[in-house]
Amino acid sequence: MSQRDAKSKSPAKVTKKKPTNSPNNKAPKRPKSAYIIFLSENRERIKKANPTAQFLDIPAIAAGEWKSLKPAQKGKYDKLAEQDRERYKKEMLNYVPGPDDKKKKKGKKNPDAPKKPKMAYNFYVQSRTDKVRQSHPNEKMSQILSLIAAEWKKLSDRDKEPFVKLAEKDKQRYEKEVQA
Repeated sequence: MSQRDAKSKSPAKVTKKKPTNSPNNKAPKRPKSAYIIFLSENRERIKKANPTAQFLDIPAIAAGEWKSLKPAQKGKYDKLAEQDRERYKKEMLNYVPGPDDKKKKKGKKNPDAPKKPKMAYNFYVQSRTDKVRQSHPNEKMSQILSLIAAEWKKLSDRDKEPFVKLAEKDKQRYEKEVQA
């Protein structure tokens, strides 16, 4: 069996959904908008009317129908959405988040912490940016960085050596500052 055959017979990669709430303490579901209620009520009808429609075509068709609805027809869905918002508000009054339900906050960065060491590539970019900008004045910065990256890939290890030494020196600086 070739590698290609083995790849095609391997099981599909399955990604697990992350739980939105802790299993012990379920937060109330957020309220649905009028359009979402319309979509959920009409999805099957739209599928039957358009059997060749792809998965992503159905919401597009529904959006066209939603836009063409008269305000009186939309009013029904607006009322349902308002009822759902009221339900959500009532449930939120009784909801007490568990210890696991709090969003994790990033800690504030210590302004006195030493700067991380630069890599050899960063030193190369720093040295080449102005020269490449002068030779390509109309290019965006992203294009300039792409050109510099291509240059870096073409460099031999011997040509990269001065930048590697600078990176090693900067790494030593960082380690000294961390120890201090």
